[in-house]
Amino acid sequence: MIKVPTLTDQHTLAKADAETHILIVDDEQLMCDICSRALESSPYKVTSTTDVHVALRKLCDDQPFDLLIADIQMPHMNGLELAQHAREIHPSIVIIIITGHASIENLQQAVRSGIADFLTKPFEIDELRLAIDQALSKRRLLQDSIRLRAIEQLLASSEAINATLDCAVLNRIILQHAIAHVPCTAGFLFLSNQQCAPHNLLALPDGWSLLEAGRAAINLTYRDGVTRLIDQQNILCKNGEQCIRRGIAVAIRAQGEVIGILLLCDNQAAIDQPGVQETITLLSNYAGTALRNAHFYSQLQQTYHDLQELDRLKSEFIAIASHELRTPLAIVLGYATMFYDQSSGAQRAYVQRLVESAQRIKNIVDDMVSLRHMELRETNVYIENVSLQSLVDFVVELITPAAQQKNQHLIIQIPDPTVMLTTDREKVVLILGNLLSNAIKFTPEHGTIEVSAGIWAHRWRADLPHAPLSYINGEWIRQHAADASLDDDDTAWVVFHVRDNGIGIPKQEQGRIFERFYQVADSLTREYGGTGLGLAIARDLINLLGGLIVVESAIHHGSTFSFALPYYKGEGGPSDPYSDVVYE
Repeated sequence: MIKVPTLTDQHTLAKADAETHILIVDDEQLMCDICSRALESSPYKVTSTTDVHVALRKLCDDQPFDLLIADIQMPHMNGLELAQHAREIHPSIVIIIITGHASIENLQQAVRSGIADFLTKPFEIDELRLAIDQALSKRRLLQDSIRLRAIEQLLASSEAINATLDCAVLNRIILQHAIAHVPCTAGFLFLSNQQCAPHNLLALPDGWSLLEAGRAAINLTYRDGVTRLIDQQNILCKNGEQCIRRGIAVAIRAQGEVIGILLLCDNQAAIDQPGVQETITLLSNYAGTALRNAHFYSQLQQTYHDLQELDRLKSEFIAIASHELRTPLAIVLGYATMFYDQSSGAQRAYVQRLVESAQRIKNIVDDMVSLRHMELRETNVYIENVSLQSLVDFVVELITPAAQQKNQHLIIQIPDPTVMLTTDREKVVLILGNLLSNAIKFTPEHGTIEVSAGIWAHRWRADLPHAPLSYINGEWIRQHAADASLDDDDTAWVVFHVRDNGIGIPKQEQGRIFERFYQVADSLTREYGGTGLGLAIARDLINLLGGLIVVESAIHHGSTFSFALPYYKGEGGPSDPYSDVVYE
């Protein structure tokens, strides 16, 4: 067993001279009486005996002694041997040896044994008092040294306990350090949760088992959370023929809650000393914090693995569903379109619903395919020259029928219809289409939807008195481009806004609406349809094109989705980004 300094012997130091306990052992009763009378007026509490066996029993009692005065020559056991036994029982005790036969050999042996002083008979009373004062001063220095080493060891134990988040490793480290700090033969660590009482988790050294009396003490300590000294006739634990009846049980707490118990067992009286309780209590506080952190980390890891598995299953489902649905869906949509062209009257209206439903399924499948391609990084960018006006008109034309069904008013604002840009037309159409479809979906009948687009640049024009604010809210791109580390003096931007006066998005939900499959309303009770993929796809495509997207919204006041893409001149490559900028 590793032996490290503890706080055991600090308890008596705090009481200093007022309650200093001195044990005098000499085979001559006269010498015991002389020493006792000499110290009657002192603040010390003196006990004397002529029998070394009685002295040993007193040393083993619960009341520790601070100073031992022993004759070097006594029957059955000499003073140096008694001093050695005393040191084993009380490591911080100081010892004065008295003798009528001083010799160099005795002096050398006394020094090697750590004796504080050596008095030769006969001696003056003042010599005895001076020797006692000097010995107790040495004891205080020893106590300070023990205290510092104990604190250092506790800090080292704290670092070791907090160095791992693996629960199995942490449990063993806690118990090993507890046994090292507290003089004990065996130790047990019990942990609990909200569903069950403490259960035996670990016993060290190997081979020790807890008996019924030990389990009863554990359960009682768990219920009341009070440190419990155990000294009874019943056996707490055993290892073969070796049995232990004494121990200390300490609650391990985390955030005020008892989460486990440390039980340390030993037949020696030293385990009952107040310094031991202080040491193990401090160590259990470190252990409680570390165990709670390890528990949270384990839960976090499990949640992360569960989310990874869920994400894998979603991706697998998307891959299978999109692949298996595309062919039969194409057949259904093809025949439905053919029937629509050949039908009339009420029958044509029914077939139109069939075509619309099939097209809706096709849109969902297309979304899943796009998402799958982006996950696998299989999405390529195809650059071409595009007219900003024609691009916006094309998207608006696609979604106009849906807006007309709800009698909604569409407004297009393109201040400069001659602007040309170089970008991936198909992806911008998909982005803008998803945003406009959402605006139509979440705007009530007779609502208004506005789409605007234009060029914005960051550089000031020397011939203009004001900053070059874009006609589509230059302050937005100034703020958000800087937040995204996209603000560059040499970059111009194509900025799109889609505004509506619909239901709006709660503030607490705005950070999650771009997550895949996330929808503000519950999927089983929500009023509006959709898979929750549109905004996720739009965000990924915008990121692919080197841009950014943000949302500004308030409940019952509509939403504005804005995205910016780097602007390049429409002749095929980067140019002076400011030559075509419209300033106000």
